[in-house]
Amino acid sequence: MISRIAHRYGRALFLEAAERGELDLVRKDAAMAEQVFAQETLLNRLFASPVVQASRKLSVITEAFGASVAPLTLNFMKLMNAKNRDAEIRGALAAFTEMYNERKGIVRVLVSSAVELDTAQRAAIEQRVHRYTGKESVEAQYRIDADLIGGFTVRLGSTLLDGSLRRQIDRLRTHLASGAESNIGSNGRSAA
Repeated sequence: MISRIAHRYGRALFLEAAERGELDLVRKDAAMAEQVFAQETLLNRLFASPVVQASRKLSVITEAFGASVAPLTLNFMKLMNAKNRDAEIRGALAAFTEMYNERKGIVRVLVSSAVELDTAQRAAIEQRVHRYTGKESVEAQYRIDADLIGGFTVRLGSTLLDGSLRRQIDRLRTHLASGAESNIGSNGRSAA
């Protein structure tokens, strides 16, 4: 969940990047930074720590991102450091990405399946998501979920589209139970 502070900073970055015509460039930077944050858990702890001095955090920002991101993105991270908001950098970039995706008509989804999906299955799922959302483009991330018996689930923000075998079995069980109850007469015997 993105904090209000991170959302505010992300919006400021979005507006500045839009004004400069650098939305796509900053979006690439945000995606790269997200990969770094996801892989380097120590970086998250460092930024969240009130014990680590701001100057040390600034050095880490410059080392980790200085050569690989656009000046606007780097200056944005430095600004957040100067405002003691290092812990919010990741959230602010995520907020920026959400705004970028909304502007560009992109929807991001997480598809979980019991087995690896082939190209045709992935295309069919992405087409369904496209029809469901009406968005121009679907960016899907795929993962294997050993807890699924079969089928797949699609996480779309806070919405879960459940096409798993478990869900289908649960629906069948509910349907059969409600059908059995309606077929039982007042004396407890089948009305057949």
